[in-house]
Amino acid sequence: MHSMNGFVAVELSQELPLSAVGVEEAAVQYVYVDSPSLEHIVPARGPSRGGTALHVHGSRFSNTQDLSCKFGNMHVRATYVSEQEILCLTPSHTHGGVALHVATNGRDYTMNPLLFSFLT
Repeated sequence: MHSMNGFVAVELSQELPLSAVGVEEAAVQYVYVDSPSLEHIVPARGPSRGGTALHVHGSRFSNTQDLSCKFGNMHVRATYVSEQEILCLTPSHTHGGVALHVATNGRDYTMNPLLFSFLT
């Protein structure tokens, strides 16, 4: 099942009126952004000192403020190129293969990672 990016209506309910807790009513708009899908990376390896410009190819990338890549447990900001490509600079890392994940909100990372290898 594939969903579309865009605005969605969300209905919230609460037991106390907002005014009872000192909050004025306000309209809140939520935006749903579909999770990206990763296909391949170029290059697939780079030096452990970091600094490699990594082109991540896939689909459904969104140009968000929190677009990021995660190499193992290390998070780095990503640069949006198009809906099919983003760019990440690799961090310094010990040598070996690590899972690369992508998130559009800085929190919810892709479930199917790609492998990037850090070389000595």
